Amino acid sequence: MSKRKSKLISTYKAAREETMSVTEEIGKVEGEIDARVKSLYGV
Repeated sequence: MSKRKSKLISTYKAAREETMSVTEEIGKVEGEIDARVKSLYGV
């Protein structure tokens, strides 16, 4: 495998991991928003 291809693969993997991390964080934030809305409106 060439150095360029290896670098591209490692960059892709890092971006994929970061995307998964951000997606998980979004889920946590959405859960917090849902909980606050429920408490505000008594749902």
